[in-house]
Amino acid sequence: MASFSYSFYSIDWCSLLSWICLLVWLTILGFYLISLIYGKMHLHKAVQREDEEKCVILPGVTIAKPLSDLSDPNLVDNLASFFTLNYPTYEIIFCIQDEAAHELINVVNGLIAKYPDVDAKVYTGAKEAGVNPKVNNMLNAYESAQYPLFLISDAGIRMNEDTLMDMVQHLTDKVGLVHQLPRMMDGDLRFSRVVEKVSSIRVIFPLLTNFCYLLVISCC
Repeated sequence: MASFSYSFYSIDWCSLLSWICLLVWLTILGFYLISLIYGKMHLHKAVQREDEEKCVILPGVTIAKPLSDLSDPNLVDNLASFFTLNYPTYEIIFCIQDEAAHELINVVNGLIAKYPDVDAKVYTGAKEAGVNPKVNNMLNAYESAQYPLFLISDAGIRMNEDTLMDMVQHLTDKVGLVHQLPRMMDGDLRFSRVVEKVSSIRVIFPLLTNFCYLLVISCC
């Protein structure tokens, strides 16, 4: 009987691994290009802006802003951007969990005094309704909301003047929830901000990041 022997050492493992990595990278790149084309064809549709007469019939929006501290150096500018929104009817409810955060409360009250034409108020103290502290912090805003539409926006978000109008006009009989992906801004190079920025990119491009992890592990 003829014998058959095979040695694993005859395989060029480096070349094989390189080809596998190249194939995986090309596959991910292909999916990414397909997503760009699909998004451009089906999702990238600018909503026609309503004229001033039609804007008065747009539903009001309650904006909940949960706040915790003053650690964000861009906090004041971020919050101020919500006072200049190009939308006919909205209110801003600031929810501050710590009742003793006097400096934060003073900052918010200063913005409210600076923009007296905007309906804004401050609630302090959180209600115990679950394990999520942010949800507990926003319960006051939810219970006191006077408009049918409810927008949850973190302290690190900065809005363009037409963003709220754009979001509301995307609501239809078939669309009941609108989310806008935040775009990270440069300028603050602290380590915590860099980590947050990288984490956001990972959410946007999970396949690409996972491939990078695979490549790093393979090279270790």
